[in-house]
Amino acid sequence: MATSWNQMSNEQIASLLGEALRGMRLRQNISQGDLATLAGVSLPTLNRMEAGTANPSLFVLLSVLKALGRAGDLEAAFAPESSPMLIATGAKGTPRKKARRKGSEAKTISPWTWGDEK
Repeated sequence: MATSWNQMSNEQIASLLGEALRGMRLRQNISQGDLATLAGVSLPTLNRMEAGTANPSLFVLLSVLKALGRAGDLEAAFAPESSPMLIATGAKGTPRKKARRKGSEAKTISPWTWGDEK
């Protein structure tokens, strides 16, 4: 059984991503130089990405995926399992804006005062 990415180190994941990028590029019969030009990144950056030793910005990774015609593959990673409104609603059915701290309960907050009222 394959190891879950959640249990892998970032370096291991970077290596797998590099192998995947190299495979995508080779299946399309594109040279590293041509892909670097298409993506607008340097050849050494692309080389390090494929080797799994680069730490590219999100924009660089997106540029390479777009040049390979594979940016849409990210949809599966970020697609909600059901309606986003059902996932991100609070107890009252209103959209959540932030997460609650662990162990905290909903608290009633008294109005702010200057502190000199009696």
